[in-house]
Amino acid sequence: MNRVLARQLRRLGLDAESPPADPETWGRFLARVAAFYEEADRGRYLLERAMDLSSREMLQLNRAVETLSSKRVKRSETHYRTLFHQLPVGALEEDYTRAVDRIERLRTEGVVDLLDYFTEHPEVLAECISMVEITDCNRAITDLLRVPDRAALLGPLDPTDLSESDLASWARQFDAIWRGERIIAVDFTGRRFDGSEFAANLHWTAPEFDGAIDYSQAVVVLIDITDRKAAEQRMKDLVRSKDEFLASVSHELRTPLTAVVGYADMLRGDFVDAPERATMLATIADQAADLSNIVEDLLVGARAELGQLGVSMGEVDVAAEIDRLRSTFSSVLPEIEAVEAPLGPIPARGDPVRVRQILRNLLSNAARYGGPRVVVRVTTNAREVRVSVCDDGGAIPSETVGRIFDRYFKTHGVGDTPGSVGIGLTISRDLARLMGGDLTFRRDAAWNVFELALSAATEADAA
Repeated sequence: MNRVLARQLRRLGLDAESPPADPETWGRFLARVAAFYEEADRGRYLLERAMDLSSREMLQLNRAVETLSSKRVKRSETHYRTLFHQLPVGALEEDYTRAVDRIERLRTEGVVDLLDYFTEHPEVLAECISMVEITDCNRAITDLLRVPDRAALLGPLDPTDLSESDLASWARQFDAIWRGERIIAVDFTGRRFDGSEFAANLHWTAPEFDGAIDYSQAVVVLIDITDRKAAEQRMKDLVRSKDEFLASVSHELRTPLTAVVGYADMLRGDFVDAPERATMLATIADQAADLSNIVEDLLVGARAELGQLGVSMGEVDVAAEIDRLRSTFSSVLPEIEAVEAPLGPIPARGDPVRVRQILRNLLSNAARYGGPRVVVRVTTNAREVRVSVCDDGGAIPSETVGRIFDRYFKTHGVGDTPGSVGIGLTISRDLARLMGGDLTFRRDAAWNVFELALSAATEADAA
């Protein structure tokens, strides 16, 4: 008999070996109950076996899921690290955990505006920066910052020797943490390890897991925008130069036009005697010639920008062109103290009109910006002719020397002489190079020297 059944019968005061009256019915009852318990035992056994198998299978399944998850996490981490280190722009991984705790303490201390607080307490900003730790960096950032060893970047940051712009960018990052932000972008000027500065665009991102921002793995990407900033500055300078150019053109045209219109109006009357009339007519002719020169420079400058500037090559007598300028434009060009040149014609290869225009611009430049003494020196050899326009004005600053041939660049004139339009030297060098020569500047002892170099004329040019 089933042991459990026998135990239950004994608890009821019954004995399976001494059945009550009607033993046949009692026997059938006991047989049915015993069969039931036997079936229950088998069911329990099967259930226990099934549960045991399920437990082992669940354990195996759990281990398989953990292994798969671990592999996927490892693969994802490897993929992330690969992308991180192969980024073409500089990238840093930074841990802000300690800085976050410091910022939260500031909040509990009653700080309302973090940026204002940093302005009043720069030492606290430096403290927060020193709590940030760089945990990883890629090759591009070491190249950008010119770090000799990658290990030099890793670890806690050193807040000393940071530029004002750099400090401002750090303050903005901490303010993002203060506000609960996870992505910001800011332009700043940083300082490399060698002390040089660079312009950069900083992208700061903190990851988010299950709705919480993790500031222990913030990624900072630095994009070098030095060239872009330089281009923007050049564009601003160009716009400003264009505005100054228009103002200069207006002034340059108005000055001779005022004389032409004024004297022409006076000549309409009968009260001007012959000597005064001759003087006025000469002034009108000179000012009209000056106007013509200005317009010619503007036209040449426009053609040069469009790539349509041309020259008519042939033989040009440099000595004759200098004499012509001295006689024709004596009232608008400086008085030349001396012309030091070989006697007789000085044949060179070029366009006579353009050579004359270059020399006129050089002499006008000397009148506007040079000293009181102007000397023209001409030297020749078998291959070339060199014409130097020299003045004894002050030395041109080194930062200006590199720009004197730039379009629209100009400085203040000497005394009451107004500044020029700012294209004379530019187009003069363009014309010289179109003729196979060049126009250069140098400081020679006490003289500023602009030197035009042209090829010597050949028999073919003379023909």
